[in-house]
Amino acid sequence: MFNCVIYEKVYAHKSDLNRYARVHDGSTNTCGICLKTFTRRDKLSIHIQNCHKIARNTLEFQNAFRITATMSRASVIKWAPPATPQSSYPISSAHLK
Repeated sequence: MFNCVIYEKVYAHKSDLNRYARVHDGSTNTCGICLKTFTRRDKLSIHIQNCHKIARNTLEFQNAFRITATMSRASVIKWAPPATPQSSYPISSAHLK
């Protein structure tokens, strides 16, 4: 299990956490045409195809990407042991007597 150090989100696959971690690490993907920014490269790709009508795998498509990073993703990723199931009922001190 992998979890975000900043929030308590847990992921079963490291690749999912890596994709999510870009939200915190300062990485941005900017459209080179309209300068709209995205934290995920796949969302920028969809934007360029749908809003600007540019086909994938073309030079014009590749030139529309602007990618920047400020912090390493390792700083927001932490391995977590498997979570233990929690009771859905709160335990009060009255129950322990």
